[in-house]
Amino acid sequence: MLFTKLLANRLFLLFISLVVTGIIGTLMVHELELMFSELSHETLAQLKEDEEGIAILLVGFGVLLEGRHILQNWIAGHEVEATETTHLCEYYGFILLALGLFIEIFDQITNLIHSPLVVFWTEVLVNYPINLYAMFLLFKIIVALANPRADAKLAH
Repeated sequence: MLFTKLLANRLFLLFISLVVTGIIGTLMVHELELMFSELSHETLAQLKEDEEGIAILLVGFGVLLEGRHILQNWIAGHEVEATETTHLCEYYGFILLALGLFIEIFDQITNLIHSPLVVFWTEVLVNYPINLYAMFLLFKIIVALANPRADAKLAH
C-alpha cells in the first residue's frame, strides 16, 4: 500500500518526471550523435535501440500518469474527487502513451521494409520530431506537477 501511495503522490511523480526527462534527453543527444556519424548497420541498430528505450519510457510513464486517479481511488477505498493535477496527469499521460506507441508502430513498419535508408530517415523525420514533442510535454508535466494549482487551460 505504501508503494501505491508513493506512485500517486504528486511530488514523487514530479521526481519521476525529472528522471524520465533526463534519460530521454540523454538518449536524444546520443541519437543526434549517431545521426551525424557514419551510416552503418551498427549505427542503425543503436538508433533503433535508443528509440525503443524512449518509446518504453513514454508508454510506461504515460500509463503511470494516466492511472493516477485509479491509484488514488484504490488507496482511499472509494471514489475520490479528481483534482486539476489529476486531470492534467490523465491528459498528458494519454498523449505520452500514444506517442510511445506511434514510435513503436513506425519501428515495426521499418522492420518490415528491411531498408537501412528507410530506417534512418524514419528515425530522423518521424521519430525524432515525436521525441521533441514528448520532451515539450514532459516539461509541461513538470511545470504542472510543480504547481498543484496550475490552471488546466494554461497547461494545455
